Amino acid sequence: TEVLLSYFIGEGFDQESFSIWHSEDGLNWTLFTPESFLYEDGWLTFLVDGFSSYAVTVPEPTTGSLLLGVALVAALRRRGKH
Repeated sequence: TEVLLSYFIGEGFDQESFSIWHSEDGLNWTLFTPESFLYEDGWLTFLVDGFSSYAVTVPEPTTGSLLLGVALVAALRRRGKH
């Protein structure tokens, strides 16, 4: 039986940045590549052959991205004081 699964992962990711995982026993996970998927408005949707355990992982913000964000906020606050 085919099942359509949808996960809300948020917006702003490119299609190569998240991974889909599958487990038949809930203990051992393997990387799963669906035949096709749709990522739109923060929702990742794909079709599977049967219902079992699936998970989606997305990357954490990198340290560089966080530092860039902090630098931008500091620059804007400094600019606003002048």
